[in-house]
Amino acid sequence: MVATQEMIAKRVGVSQITVSQILSRVPNARINKKTREEVIRVANKLDYHPNIIARGLVTRKTRSIGVATHSIEYLTEMYFGTIMQGIAHQVGLHNYNMQFEVTDCSGESTKNLYFIKSVKEKSVDGIIVIDQVVSDLEIIKLKEMNIPFVLVDRYLPDLDVYCVRVDNKKGIYIATENLIKNGHKRIAFVNEYMKFNKIIDMFKGYCQALEENGISIDNELIIDTSGGNIHSALTEVRRVEYLLRLNSPPTAILCSCDLLAVQVLRILKEMEPTRPS
Repeated sequence: MVATQEMIAKRVGVSQITVSQILSRVPNARINKKTREEVIRVANKLDYHPNIIARGLVTRKTRSIGVATHSIEYLTEMYFGTIMQGIAHQVGLHNYNMQFEVTDCSGESTKNLYFIKSVKEKSVDGIIVIDQVVSDLEIIKLKEMNIPFVLVDRYLPDLDVYCVRVDNKKGIYIATENLIKNGHKRIAFVNEYMKFNKIIDMFKGYCQALEENGISIDNELIIDTSGGNIHSALTEVRRVEYLLRLNSPPTAILCSCDLLAVQVLRILKEMEPTRPS
């Protein structure tokens, strides 16, 4: 038999309202310490668990955090998988649930509306938006709707929102400078989409490192996959083959994300037998 607050109230000899206040940790409730301890003891003995749906109707809280991602496949990628592990850990510590929101950053108005509608209907208490999974328009809409949200590795310069991100400019600057110190001057840069703010930051770091070391920026060595999503980017990255057939090919290649780097490595492996020794 599933334990209820009514059962606990009868065992302790108090009202169900008192039990509800104790188990819901209602602040400033005038209940003596002995009664509190007895209610909690009986609740534990009966293995009582609150009805999440019923509690949500009262508190208007779902205790669910939505996580926006491109697709479930992204969970297998180390970068996104690590982020998901961190989210899952914190969600569990605070007795929240995590639900995925598969999205598309194509910018199509129908998909923008679907995303907003879905968030509304599921009534999550907040949402975590990872990387470039939704358009700027959707982010602005979330802000207007007063839905709590946090951006991860994403930011909008002109919008006052919470975000967690790394210094992409400095990271690529250090990577480029390291390649230069190892004798490379022809360094290609393969990126996802130059319209993303984080990619713009990376490009600035790349250019700064080259300029500070007296190396001219060669647009021929820059591949902007321009797809707006990782699937089209992985197709466009085949242009790396063109780079390697130049009269003066790059001796090193920088990639803006792990997925692109893996694809570039595959292309290099495929071309290895035909490359001059």
